[in-house]
Amino acid sequence: VFGAFYQGKHIKEISLQGSGLGLTIVKESVEQLHGQLKIEHNEPQGCRFNIVIPYKNKGVK
Repeated sequence: VFGAFYQGKHIKEISLQGSGLGLTIVKESVEQLHGQLKIEHNEPQGCRFNIVIPYKNKGVK
């Protein structure tokens, strides 16, 4: 799912088609921020994606 140019098996049923890069870009961005990206299967609707990005309050004024 996170591989570049991956498209699900039902893509032909959808009128809008993409390049298959969206989740790859999201995953790389989250990893650069030292975060976590998790996927949960949510049948029959599809999947749920959870993103957790650590936050440090450095006392910015």
